[in-house]
Amino acid sequence: MTQVIPITPDHIVRILDNGKTLEKAFFLCLASSGMRIGELLSLKPQDIDLSRHPTRVYIRNTKTKVPRVCFISSEAAGYLRIWLEQERENYLKTAVKRTKIIGYQGNRITKNPMITGFSRSQKVS
Repeated sequence: MTQVIPITPDHIVRILDNGKTLEKAFFLCLASSGMRIGELLSLKPQDIDLSRHPTRVYIRNTKTKVPRVCFISSEAAGYLRIWLEQERENYLKTAVKRTKIIGYQGNRITKNPMITGFSRSQKVS
């Protein structure tokens, strides 16, 4: 039988201790902003203003179809900055190499405008 338990701050700390930069940015953005997963996955770099404090995020694709603004913590912004400026491009290039589909067009991934490089509609293995 499955037991449902609420997530605690200790759970979040354990997740963050074991996560990579993208995972830390992802979880911290969700935890500090109240964004839905689909909203986070639909973000583009131009939707995030890392020059402001707190970091401002413009969410275009919302459940209600009405764009809104939210804010993320400085910790989330720090990991997001590292991801976008230092790691994202190499991650996307590696993702193309890992793809074993014959004739697959790698540009689809490397030119993906989303901050994570994948979207809600893609299957992640």
